[in-house]
Amino acid sequence: MLLTRADLPAGFSTFNSGASPTNNSGSCNGVDLDLSALTESAEVYGAGLQNDDSGADYVPSVYVFISAKQAAQAQALYTARVAWKCSLQLAHDRLRGLPATVTGQKLQLVAKTMSGVSVRARQAVLTVRAVLNARSKKFLVLRVEASLIFFRRGRAVAEVWTVEPWTTHTQRTWNDAVSAVVRRLRDSSF
Repeated sequence: MLLTRADLPAGFSTFNSGASPTNNSGSCNGVDLDLSALTESAEVYGAGLQNDDSGADYVPSVYVFISAKQAAQAQALYTARVAWKCSLQLAHDRLRGLPATVTGQKLQLVAKTMSGVSVRARQAVLTVRAVLNARSKKFLVLRVEASLIFFRRGRAVAEVWTVEPWTTHTQRTWNDAVSAVVRRLRDSSF
């Protein structure tokens, strides 16, 4: 059920995300994304996936709960409004150290059902003005996206959090990742 490099377009490599059932402190200060308090049956973490050109990161994990009700509770809990704080922090972390100013932000809830899989995400997209050359006053406007996506089918909840530059290409990759996880959950026994 984990998203893998084979599910994404060419150009992705793996990295150690540091997440594991024994060492999962969450990715955001003040927002604990560790589902282990609800997990009764299984908790599995995959390798992080990074695009070598754009720097887009995808970090997958899967949780299996004792009941479908518990899985629904987990999905609702971790896509609640507080999750936007985490998405925003991930996006801001990506900009750390760059001569950039955030000029706008868009926060949206993604909530849909695909092939019997409930897909919910809290997504933050920041518009950024980056300095290319202060002397000649050249600037670049770009966008950075971060999402916490939770997929639910039966007792299983798959999570993928993403951080990436937000272009037409990376939007397609985001959709590819969502479709891949939906297929995997649909084809699972959960």
